[in-house]
Amino acid sequence: MYDFKRIDPTDDDWKAIEATYDGTVYKTKAWFDYLAYQHCLPFIAKVFQDSNLIGYFVGALLKRGVWTLGAPLEGVGTGNQGLAMLRETLPPERIEIYKALAKWVFKNRYAVWLQVEDWQLEIYDFEGNEDIMEYHDSSWVDLTADEETMWRRTSQKSCRYMINKAKKQGVFVREAEDEESFLNVHFEQHLDVMERKGLSPLRSKENLRELIKATYPDKLLLLEAVTSDGKVVGTGMYPVGGGSSCLFMVAAKQEDLVYCPNEILMWEALVRCKARGARFFNMNGVMPYKLKYGTLRDFRPRLVFQKHKGLAVFRKFFKDIYHKLRFSLFKIKEES
Repeated sequence: MYDFKRIDPTDDDWKAIEATYDGTVYKTKAWFDYLAYQHCLPFIAKVFQDSNLIGYFVGALLKRGVWTLGAPLEGVGTGNQGLAMLRETLPPERIEIYKALAKWVFKNRYAVWLQVEDWQLEIYDFEGNEDIMEYHDSSWVDLTADEETMWRRTSQKSCRYMINKAKKQGVFVREAEDEESFLNVHFEQHLDVMERKGLSPLRSKENLRELIKATYPDKLLLLEAVTSDGKVVGTGMYPVGGGSSCLFMVAAKQEDLVYCPNEILMWEALVRCKARGARFFNMNGVMPYKLKYGTLRDFRPRLVFQKHKGLAVFRKFFKDIYHKLRFSLFKIKEES
């Protein structure tokens, strides 16, 4: 029998959550300080079994027409959240806890939609529970191997060659020496990248400033690719903590791609995240340029619960409209 209690987490609660074996950078107080800027309400609940505290649920609330509870929510730059357990909890029990959690959430009218990405679960764990699962295309790098093995796993032509070419040109990677200077350079480079694609910036400069303010340096790597004469030709942002790490944003101007900054930045990010204790690196997508670093591409499960039948149909309908509209605007801009 599982019970739940929504809480306003204390410092002790956060310490307990962040120390769990299944913790991630996205289940930290620092990350929720950043989410507050995006108007996401933290939704933290204690999980009890027979009146004994066995863990926490970590997610966020956002009103998108209806109240949605996500762990994570789409569109806010957050990776896997969900359960943070005080003891090892096998997949069948995790699924049962989520099912009980959904009933509790709907009964108390906290939300009418609940979705969770829990990287402790695999698709084959949902045999007999396929009705609560969606497929989520993903890619990630295993950081548990030694550095030499990781290097051999990268693509020789499109990765190792480019990294060696960058080094021959005197390019090296360093952690940012000044946050505001990094932000100014990174955002200028990001604008150049998005303009080449005919798209608007993924995030505002103020949004990125709030991310840095909330998470740097303990939960965020800020890396710069620098030439021998001191020019910053590429920049990257990589959340890391609790055994997890990911690609958040990386950018370089068209004129500086000759220095191969993207490849050397990514490799250094993998090595440095591993050194910080990360066991995997989430590429946040399956674009071709993300698949050359010994990357594993697979389908991860997303748990989806709806209070009212038919919500999924409306959700898919509006998502399809959004993506078609965005693509149409992109084509119009591209052709103009």
